[in-house]
Amino acid sequence: MLSIVDVDNYYEMMSREMRETIEQQMEYTRQFNSLASIAGKMFLVVHYNAILGIALYMFVATSLGLNVFAFAFLFMSLAWLLEYYIWCQLVDSLQEPANSIGELIYDICVHIPHSHERHSEYIQLRTTFMIIWMKTRKGYIVNCFGMVKICMLSFVNVVNMVFTVLTFLINIS
Repeated sequence: MLSIVDVDNYYEMMSREMRETIEQQMEYTRQFNSLASIAGKMFLVVHYNAILGIALYMFVATSLGLNVFAFAFLFMSLAWLLEYYIWCQLVDSLQEPANSIGELIYDICVHIPHSHERHSEYIQLRTTFMIIWMKTRKGYIVNCFGMVKICMLSFVNVVNMVFTVLTFLINIS
């Protein structure tokens, strides 16, 4: 159990550190938003090339039979699929530091000592940390002009779309 003096020092120190954390969080959010905007715009080309290009190259490769050109087309489609996967993996990796920061904030929030004399400060500090924690866990999403959320789930969806387009092209021929 902390003494009253220790609790007073703790709340003053945490209030000061919380203000610094909020400033850092706002700067990180600004940097992330500018990076997300650039990544979303660049991903648009990758996304639509992947949907049509991969299926088309696979279709051409299956139509050619077994020869060097078929393997070249198949290799190119796999390279585009790998590029799409790398983009999704890269964007997902941006969420990992945010999750670990969120877990640290949650741990701090759980271990804040309670004092009856400083109950309102306790509630304010805990609420602020909880808001920062929720914002950190859910606030970092990169999307492509609001159409596609860039994540591993979108990679799986593109693979499904490529398969659908490929089967459509095979059925047409």
